[in-house]
Amino acid sequence: MAPHRSATIPAAINFSSSGDNIVISAPAYGPINVYGLFFTVNGATNFYFKDSVVGQLSGTIVLTGNGSSQTLPLQDEPYYFTQPGSNFVINSSNAVTFGGTIWYTNG
Repeated sequence: MAPHRSATIPAAINFSSSGDNIVISAPAYGPINVYGLFFTVNGATNFYFKDSVVGQLSGTIVLTGNGSSQTLPLQDEPYYFTQPGSNFVINSSNAVTFGGTIWYTNG
């Protein structure tokens, strides 16, 4: 059974470069499980969620401009998980600022 969302760890989402941006670094053991997130951007971009070893975890999502946002409400089952030893990454097509929070567990 997956860990309950009350055991999640919050972390800031804060980057402004294009390409792969590590949001959660690979833990010493086990996978990263993502239970929720939200962020806004300050410009148009296409992005997707990624496991740094396996590759793309989602399809490409389009945000059209300043103030656009993405929300995955906190829930009991993970939206995404990485393979052990992998980073959780957001790949952005443009150098725009991402700011928000992600809730996750390790292992």
